[in-house]
Amino acid sequence: MDTANNIEDTLPRARPGFVTALAVLQFVGSAVLLVTILVGYQGISETMSGAGLSWQNLSIATILYAMLGIAAGIGMWRGKPWGWWLAAFSYFYGILRNISALMAIPEMVGAFGEPARGTIYYYGREIGQIGWGVLITAYWFSGSVREYFGLAQLSRVRALLTLAAVSILIIGAGFLLPGAVDRDLERIGTLYEQGDVLAALDELEQYLESNPENYLAWTILGHARLDVGDLAGSQAAYDRAIEINPEGFQAWTGLGVLNRILGDRERAMQCYEEALEINPNYADAHSSMAILALQLHQDAEALEHAERAYEIDKRSPVIAANLAVIYHYNGMDEERDAMTAEAEKLGYENMDGLQMVYDGAITIREQ
Repeated sequence: MDTANNIEDTLPRARPGFVTALAVLQFVGSAVLLVTILVGYQGISETMSGAGLSWQNLSIATILYAMLGIAAGIGMWRGKPWGWWLAAFSYFYGILRNISALMAIPEMVGAFGEPARGTIYYYGREIGQIGWGVLITAYWFSGSVREYFGLAQLSRVRALLTLAAVSILIIGAGFLLPGAVDRDLERIGTLYEQGDVLAALDELEQYLESNPENYLAWTILGHARLDVGDLAGSQAAYDRAIEINPEGFQAWTGLGVLNRILGDRERAMQCYEEALEINPNYADAHSSMAILALQLHQDAEALEHAERAYEIDKRSPVIAANLAVIYHYNGMDEERDAMTAEAEKLGYENMDGLQMVYDGAITIREQ
C-alpha cells in the first residue's frame, strides 16, 4: 500500500485545462508588458512626465511587476507551489488595483475633464475587471487547482490574509501602483487649490529646478503667476508647458485666459479651440470659452459652452458662477437665480461681484 502511494506521488499531476490557459495568458501578457516598457521607454517617459506622473520609479516597479508575471506563468505551467503564490498575488493585487482605479475616476474627471468615452464606460470597465478578478481568484483557490500545485492542505483563510497583507503593504508604500502621482507636485497642487498661491509659487520654482520637463508643474506655475498678475511670467510658463507637451489642454486653456486678459480675444479663442480639440470634455475650457463668447455678444454659443461645462463638472463653483452670469445675459432669470444659489453652496467667493453684474454696475460685455 505504501509502495503504491509512493509510486502515485511520483507520477506527474494532470494540469487542469484552465490553468494551462491562465499560465499562457499570464506569461504572454507579462512578456508583452515588459517589451513595451523597454522598447517604448523614452516615449512613455515623456508622456507620463508631461502628465505630472513620476515615471522613473513607476517604470522600475512596472518592469518588476512584468517579470513577476513572467515567473508566475512559468511556475503555473510547471505546477510549482511558488507559481501558485505568484499568480495568486497577481490576481489579488489586480482586484485591489482595479478598486483603486474605480475610486479615482471622479478625481480624474475633475482634473482632466469627462473622458471621450464617458465615465460610464470606465466605471463599467473597472467593475467588470473586478468581477473577473474575483472569479479567477475563487477558481485559483479551488481544491483541484491547489491539489495540482501540491497545496491541498493550504488554508484558504491564511492564504488570503497573507496576500492581503502583502498587497496592502505594497499599496501603502506606493509601489507597483500604475500612474502613481508625484507626491511633491500633488502637495504643491493642493496648496494652489487651497488659495495659498505665494507658497505654491515658491515651491513650484524649487520643484522645477529638479524636474524641468514636468508639463503639469509648468502649467500650474502659469496659473499661479497669472493669479498674482505676472502676465509675462505666466506666458513663459504656459509656453514652456506646451513646448514639453503640445497636447496639454490645461496649458492651452490657461493661455487662452491669459490672452483674454491681454485683450487678444482672437488668440484666446484659438487657444480654447485647441484645448477642446485635444479634449472635447474639458470643463474649464468650455467655461472659459463661454465667457469669451459672452464678451463678443455670442450669447447662444456662450450658453452652449457654459451648460456643457456644468454638465461635465458640477463641483466647480467658478463653472457654476459663470453659468449663472450667462443665464443672466440670456434673460433666463429663474435659471440664473438657481445657479447663483448653487455657486454659493459650492463655495464661490465673489458673490458680491455676481450681484454687481446682475445690477448692471459692471459688465462682462466687450465695450
